[in-house]
Amino acid sequence: MAKLAGECGIVLPRQAGLRCALLGAFVAAFRAASRERGRRYRALRRRAHHVPGLWCELADGGEIACTATVSWEGRPITAPSRVWWNLRRD
Repeated sequence: MAKLAGECGIVLPRQAGLRCALLGAFVAAFRAASRERGRRYRALRRRAHHVPGLWCELADGGEIACTATVSWEGRPITAPSRVWWNLRRD
């Protein structure tokens, strides 16, 4: 938890309730980023059905990365979410 807080530039509070609130803010940001990443990935797959040759490009692999930010005690908490794929590898 201290490492997460240090990456965000926050001095971790000693009170357990405030630490739990920080973790909750990070989880909320991660979930929001994951939802956005999922939307982008599904849109890319839907588009592949309509664009010739896009399936071949998708099979070569790729990455979709998103971040989301929430506020915790007036400070921004940012969480990343990434998905990688390569359909040609096992």
